[in-house]
Amino acid sequence: MSCLFMEGFHVYSSVAQLFDANHGGRWTEGPGGATAFEPTGGEEGQPAVQVVWTGSPNGSNWIEFDIANTTHVVFGGRWKFQALPSVQLEVVQFIDSGVIVHATIAVEAAGNILVNLSSSTEKATSADNVVIPTVWQDFEFKLNLTNTGSASCVIDGVKVIDATGIDLEQGAPGCSTIHLENEFSNPDDIRFTDLYCLAVDATPPNDHLKQNGETVRVLKLNPSADVAVDFASIGGGTNFSEVDESGGHDFDGTFNQSQIVGDKDVMGLETAGIVGAVHAVQTNYAARTNDGGAKNMKGFQRQGATQEDGTTQAIAVGFDIETDIFDDDADGNAWNKARLNSSTFGYEIV
Repeated sequence: MSCLFMEGFHVYSSVAQLFDANHGGRWTEGPGGATAFEPTGGEEGQPAVQVVWTGSPNGSNWIEFDIANTTHVVFGGRWKFQALPSVQLEVVQFIDSGVIVHATIAVEAAGNILVNLSSSTEKATSADNVVIPTVWQDFEFKLNLTNTGSASCVIDGVKVIDATGIDLEQGAPGCSTIHLENEFSNPDDIRFTDLYCLAVDATPPNDHLKQNGETVRVLKLNPSADVAVDFASIGGGTNFSEVDESGGHDFDGTFNQSQIVGDKDVMGLETAGIVGAVHAVQTNYAARTNDGGAKNMKGFQRQGATQEDGTTQAIAVGFDIETDIFDDDADGNAWNKARLNSSTFGYEIV
């Protein structure tokens, strides 16, 4: 499996930044203006987003993100319903490269979860009382979005849906957008955090991450040491301390600068105190040009002297947050705690 998307909401300090191109532009909001942001609203004080019902028209209260097109997808995270809905409530849509909905995840008043073709035809359902209001729950869906597809769902480590030979394809092949919504006034809001999306292939491991009671978190590690730096620290101190942002980046408050192609900063990160597997690592850096000239940058990871580059990005006058996701370390080994803690990361002008 390869990771297509992860979001812990750590790089934002306000709801407006979720939809701001200067913060990566990864999220789009519906016309209902249906979002609130809680910097410490998730479980264990993690950031969370609320999809809030704001009124008519129904169907206008949503947020969504794009992924690389795939027919076999795993989408997981944590959610909390403030109340169970009084009628069937669509929560997640898997959308093709246009606007056609392949499949939806819905919740009913009895606390059961449904997988529907498009937005109406039920294809699979769980038992009642699976969704528990006012409680943070781990969720994970694994879908084969084809005419002879399949759907499975794991809630808090227990598989509650496992259906095969079902039609989950509408429109163009594959899913390119995942859409989170809240259609009605009850519940007032649904909260999400620790989101991730994987493309599934035929090579194991290619099953649920959470099926044996596991929980998956999206954690942030800040830079904590300079390894080798070329950029000038605007504050005159250590380069890592200028960019070890928390609660969202501070724009021109602190930064490092250079105009020389080939200049790079290599930094160590805080020690990860995690227990268990590391599935993928995403790097985030914020950059802008201040002279109006064309500039390109790339992020990278290192294991010793071996460097793996991220995607080269054109840097604009306004700040952009650029992200890269690495499924393995720079040596091509599967991530684990030791390899994460021995890796270094950075950015380079190209």
